[in-house]
Parts: sequence; C-alpha cells; structure tokens
Amino acid sequence: MEPQKQEPQQPEKPEGQAERLADKLLHGAYQVSRYVEIVLAILIIVVVAVLVVRMIADLFAGGFAALEVQNFTAFLANVLALVIGIEFVLMLCKHTPEMLIEVLAFSIARELIVDHLQTWETLIGIGGIGLLFLVRKHLLLKQTERKQLDDTF
Repeated sequence: MEPQKQEPQQPEKPEGQAERLADKLLHGAYQVSRYVEIVLAILIIVVVAVLVVRMIADLFAGGFAALEVQNFTAFLANVLALVIGIEFVLMLCKHTPEMLIEVLAFSIARELIVDHLQTWETLIGIGGIGLLFLVRKHLLLKQTERKQLDDTF
C-alpha cells in the first residue's frame, strides 16, 4: 500500500473567516439577549410577587367592609395588570405564537373590563379578541387540538 499523498491545505479565504466571525457574533448576541430576557423575566416576577403581597396586605388592612365599587374596579385593574405581567413572563420564557395571542387577549380583556369604554370601542375590543381566537384556532392549533375544540362547542 502506497501512502496517500496529502494535498497541502490552502489558506482559507478571508470571506470564510468573516462569515464565521459574523456567525459567532450573531450567536453571541442571541445568547446575550436570551440572558437579558431571563433577567427581565425574573425581575418582573419579583415585582409581581411584591405587588401581590402588598395588595393582599392593603386589602386586609382596609377591611372588606370599606370595599366600594370604585375600590373594586381599581382592585380588579391591579389584579388583571399582574396577570398580564405573569403572562408576559411566560411569553418571554416560551417564544410561541400561542403565548403572544394569550398576552394580547388578556390585555384587550383587561381594557374591556376595567375601562368603561364607549360602545363602539367595546365592540372593537370584542372583535379583536374574536379575531385572536380565530387565528389561534385556524392557524396555530394542531389538527387534533382543533378537533377537540370543535367537539366542545
């Protein structure tokens, strides 16, 4: 057996090195952005937890007898804002179209429930939520999930 001749390696072209460097930079930027998202998600969770504790303390300190419709509306607005914050954290952790639709639906629902809008604004909000559910059902759900959803309605 004759030893195989090895061809001398040609030096890499500068374009190949530049592409690899660009890929490494993009990957690094992606990693940094993911870590920043995680830090922000943790920060939002801490803020939501502190606000929940504070809200419960305020509720018990003021007494349930002092609750009036205006106070309840403010309480409901705060609770729904915290729910949206939690959903936003879930969206940061799980990058899916479904999570985005949920956050948008909660945001629109909060506006409809808390703000006493004009009739046409309420109808637009309801239409927006309906549109989000249509998008979710027809574009995002798998066939088996769609069948289960059809069976329930």
